[in-house]
Amino acid sequence: MLNSTSKGNINNMDPAKAANKGALGGYSGDDSQKDQHMIHHGTFNDDASIVVAKNHEDEHDLSKYSVPALLFSLSLVVTLGILGGRAAESLKVPNMIGMLVTGLVLRNMFRGVILPTPHAWTTPLWTMALSAVTARAGLSLQTAVIRANFQATILLGAVPVIVESIFLASLIGLVFHMSTPWCFTLAFGVASVSPGVVVPLLLNLIDRPGWKGSRVPPLLLAATGLDVLIATAGFGISLAAIFGHAHENDFSSSSSSVIEAIEHASWLTRAVEELFLGIGGGTLFGVFGIFMARSHFSEIVCTISVFCMSTLFMMVLKAQGFPGAASSCVIVCWAILANTWEREAIEAANKRLKLIWNLAEPFLFPLIGSSVCLVEIRPIVLILSVLCVFASICVRMAISFFTAQLAGLTIDEQIFTCGIWTGKASVQAALSTTTMELVQQYKLQNTAADEYSQIVFACMVSAIMLGGPFAAWWVSVFGQKGNTEDAGHATDTDKNTAKD
Repeated sequence: MLNSTSKGNINNMDPAKAANKGALGGYSGDDSQKDQHMIHHGTFNDDASIVVAKNHEDEHDLSKYSVPALLFSLSLVVTLGILGGRAAESLKVPNMIGMLVTGLVLRNMFRGVILPTPHAWTTPLWTMALSAVTARAGLSLQTAVIRANFQATILLGAVPVIVESIFLASLIGLVFHMSTPWCFTLAFGVASVSPGVVVPLLLNLIDRPGWKGSRVPPLLLAATGLDVLIATAGFGISLAAIFGHAHENDFSSSSSSVIEAIEHASWLTRAVEELFLGIGGGTLFGVFGIFMARSHFSEIVCTISVFCMSTLFMMVLKAQGFPGAASSCVIVCWAILANTWEREAIEAANKRLKLIWNLAEPFLFPLIGSSVCLVEIRPIVLILSVLCVFASICVRMAISFFTAQLAGLTIDEQIFTCGIWTGKASVQAALSTTTMELVQQYKLQNTAADEYSQIVFACMVSAIMLGGPFAAWWVSVFGQKGNTEDAGHATDTDKNTAKD
């Protein structure tokens, strides 16, 4: 770590110990507080980068691995991950969980064979997967459904994710002694429902006899888009509060007063930029999609063109440090198209996006699992992460139940909603490595920022392992015709509800 008594001097404290102390024991003394302040806001001088780079562990240096070895490791993880996903499906477990567990087991049991995959390889694949799943969430934001269930959509799409984020951020702050921006970055990332889990479960229910005509699946599909939009925007704004405009400035050559001014304002300006780029970019691509459709281009050309352009823009935004704007842009774009394209075109586009997601999924979950090296994460961090996420899911269930009650849903619909609304996987998988990538970009390995990014990652993985399977199990139990017949045929009158 740095000794802040004089700018650029080096403390003799072991960086790994300093990081551990920052994550679970907090910092003490003026020097550590100032150093922690720099880590939280991204104002790192060149001396810090040099020192940290020298302390970077050799096992993370991918340059010592040959390209054929990395390709072999990647192909092995993907291939076995697909088989693990199919095995999970045979056990009535979501295939993404089987893929994730397969990657996790391979990485920790065969460390000499399964190598860490370079971020330059995984980032495009993960971005494509995130773009596909958020696009499907955007297609669910149809004004006809929202108008018919406006109050319920707003309540279920906003209240649970906001309450869970606040609760989890407070809990993480108490347990890990992380700063407020770090806590909310973690909390918003974990709190989001996953379109990769919720959307397929709801679409499968729509075709069942007991669910035909039910208001619940369309309502939750619309609320899913709003939930993801709030969570990803909050994630990006919180991340901006941590790193600010550090990548745009050479703080080592600036006066301390200028540094303090930029630190104070950067999170606010970046928040505005997140909203502007997300909404503005999404609107631009949405209008482009409308123009193509009205110019009589075929549906496949329109869908692929809009998807490629929005995905490329998402990559650019993520590379520039705007993950919230990247996701928001895609959701806004496809939400516009969901309300302007013909119904047949929307359904066809949804099928193509589902196909893209299915193709990208084997490159997402197995690689996420293989990036978790349990030896490098302290057991106490894993245990506390699981417990915090478990508590967060319990709170979300309770809030979702009472929110559904306020929205006017029946008791059966409330029970069903509070369980499926815990589904977490694809969004968490796509966002889980964002903070670690920024830590590597700013050369902050073996600092408190590195430790915090690992905690964020551990909580994201815990959310995937807990939320996804639980939501699938809940739907298998409470989504059967006999258990949800009232919900499937519920109307606005008590008489019809009782009759059903």
